[in-house]
Amino acid sequence: MVRLVLGSASDLLERLTDQARQQTQPWGLVVPNQTLAAFLSDQLRQPEESHLPEIISLWDLARSLLPQGVHVAPIGMEKALAFLLARDFAQSLPLDVPGIYLSIVRHALELRRRHISLPASGGIDWPRITQWLEGVIPTRVYDELRVYQYAQTVKSVRPWQSLVLYGYVEAHAAQWQFIKALAARYPLTVYTPWLHHYSNQLAEPWVNAWREEGAVIEEIPAHRSSARELGVRVRKGTPLLEKVAGHLQAQGAEDHLLIVTGQEPEPLLQFAKRRGVVVAEDVGPYRLARNVWQAFWRIVRHTHDDADHRNWLEVMAVRGTGAQEAARFAQRWSEDIHRASSWTEVVALVQQAAAFHGLEALTRSLKGADDWALFDHWPWRPNADLLDEMWALLPFQPAFQRAQEGLRWAHGLNARLLTASVITVVAAEEGTFPRAPSPDPLWPAHLAQDFGLPASTHGRDQDLHLMHLLQESGARELWWFGYEDGNALWPIGINPEPVSINPKDLKSVRPEDDGRSALWYRSHYDSKAFDDYTGRIGTDVAQELVSLKASPSALEAFGTCPLAFFYGRVLQIPADSPEDGLAVPAALRGQWVHAVLEKMVTYGQELTLDVLYAWVNEVSAMDMGPGSPVGPVLENARDDIVRELWQVWPLVRPSKPFLTEYPVEFTVQAGDVLWQLSGRIDRIDGWKTQELLITDYKTGTLSDPNHVRPDNLQMPLYRQALAQSVPGATVSARLFGVSLHNQFQEKVLDVAKMPRGRVENILAAMAQRMVAGDFLPLPQLTADPCRLCPYTGLCPGDIKAEARRKHETEGAYWTLWEDQQG
Repeated sequence: MVRLVLGSASDLLERLTDQARQQTQPWGLVVPNQTLAAFLSDQLRQPEESHLPEIISLWDLARSLLPQGVHVAPIGMEKALAFLLARDFAQSLPLDVPGIYLSIVRHALELRRRHISLPASGGIDWPRITQWLEGVIPTRVYDELRVYQYAQTVKSVRPWQSLVLYGYVEAHAAQWQFIKALAARYPLTVYTPWLHHYSNQLAEPWVNAWREEGAVIEEIPAHRSSARELGVRVRKGTPLLEKVAGHLQAQGAEDHLLIVTGQEPEPLLQFAKRRGVVVAEDVGPYRLARNVWQAFWRIVRHTHDDADHRNWLEVMAVRGTGAQEAARFAQRWSEDIHRASSWTEVVALVQQAAAFHGLEALTRSLKGADDWALFDHWPWRPNADLLDEMWALLPFQPAFQRAQEGLRWAHGLNARLLTASVITVVAAEEGTFPRAPSPDPLWPAHLAQDFGLPASTHGRDQDLHLMHLLQESGARELWWFGYEDGNALWPIGINPEPVSINPKDLKSVRPEDDGRSALWYRSHYDSKAFDDYTGRIGTDVAQELVSLKASPSALEAFGTCPLAFFYGRVLQIPADSPEDGLAVPAALRGQWVHAVLEKMVTYGQELTLDVLYAWVNEVSAMDMGPGSPVGPVLENARDDIVRELWQVWPLVRPSKPFLTEYPVEFTVQAGDVLWQLSGRIDRIDGWKTQELLITDYKTGTLSDPNHVRPDNLQMPLYRQALAQSVPGATVSARLFGVSLHNQFQEKVLDVAKMPRGRVENILAAMAQRMVAGDFLPLPQLTADPCRLCPYTGLCPGDIKAEARRKHETEGAYWTLWEDQQG
């Protein structure tokens, strides 16, 4: 017999708790996700004479019934099938759609799960592809369909006397057949959330299916008062995170539920813990495991930066592994993984790396790769780029665990049927939560309607159902946090007022330039004096701190990121430097190269390799200190510099009178502002003639000097400086690459291509923003320098989550950069 109970989250929980108290025999409780499982394990703790249920998800229950010798489809199998589909169907599929093979595979697997036979459409022969899938998947590999098909045939599932299905409102065909098989084996009670004041469109097909099966249906009448609902709008990004963290601290963790929607929960949880909020489920070890593995993988692929080295070695040092031992392992593992020609070899190497790192969370997460050896069944071979994609599929998250003390939280739809006295939802915005309709290009609307496929509004319907469930959950208070400049679909009756976030007054806490600036800023940040600081200091404070005296490189620093400029050039906070000894920082290497180049061009004798080696050794020995490169790394860096400078020497050997490190001081009138600029030019050829050539050496990437942008001003400004210094001379300028990285390229400034007044307009706009005290985080839309920024630990800007810019309501601020993109 099946009994279907309908009601609100709080009513269903109360009924389930009563049922648990009456249990004297073993029973099972099947739930949709681990979040609900942890919540119920805490709520159903009973005296010893009562029987606690075995709480398990439907998928885990089905997998536990599989016979020995079979394998659940490994993580990433869709990619393998897409490779095979391209091999077998390349001539019969539309090739002009990016990612078409992977998309078709995912759709075909969905058709299998739903037991739907779709006719050919849009150039895709669905019957042939679904039949091909059945044949290409090895018989010992079980995808979701095969798992549920086998599970429904097993007669002895668990020694339960009864079964409860809790929290489901929908199921695809394969799941439904397994549920019906369970209903035939156990007395089954189904608890389904049901709305009293809103549409039940999402749950109605589920309820009707049980009605057709003859289930006895009971609807618990609504008898609880509605929650007091409050709405708050805050600027997106760090201000939102800080405001919510303060709210969580004020409300306390007891009987408080946090629901994060439309964004990743980790940044918010970190902010909350900084405020002293105890979080029940701490995903920190798994976040660390993911970061460690990403850093390690970039190191073995030689695509790492100093931050990767430093962070990885810090973790290894805690484990007791020294820098040199770690470096040797990484080098050896790199050689092995690049030689691996089978997935079996890859699996063995992954297990070896997991053991070397010794992190439990990493070992658990990497176990998801154990079944990749099954891919050797197909002619699909591993390579570094493919492994990049495969790591991203591994689930770096904890397995089911009993709830701990502290703030409970849930992500998105996992919050269904959770409840508490106080519920906080972050962040409700139209198009994100609830999601916008998403038409499927492979399944047109008429096919979806005719064959019972998910409609384009299905995701939105799920989110709206959750929103309404929360309103009827029985909570005392329900807080909705949304975006100040967003389009929040606020629940009925809420009209939140924007919460203004004001920058703190810097005048009373300006640091002294005594090397303690970083400690000063960290102490104020940790004490919440800067909790709401987003890069605006105001005109009054700017008058005290900001000067319109600068160097071209300082202006480019502002043009790259105004907030980093504020930290480094205004507050003069020392930049973090790597201390792992496994890499020479790019800036330090550039200083060495410039110093040696000056010696080379002023030598006046025939240059030899021995002389060049001596200079490189001499210059590089001047900066030895804590965190200096270890022996082999330093020697390799010296050898690389000698090799590169020896190659570039014929190209940079001077043939005319020249000067090096020429100091310049000059002024630029930019609108109403007079900039006072100063700097040093690497080299000037043709000195004491009327034809002067400026050369600026570059060890990194060369920007086009003719594309004048806020972060690319040096060449036009130096040309203008020299023209002021030597009246009547014809001045040209060039960038010259002096490393293999930039292939010794030369890029010449073409004055004729420069729009008149471009530099002056940019400098006027910069001055306007500086004088106003506006130093917002990174405006660039096409780059990602945040990973290399020395002020990442201080910056409140959530750059990546905000598409590398703050969502500033005053759009005029950003025109300085957006007008210069290209």
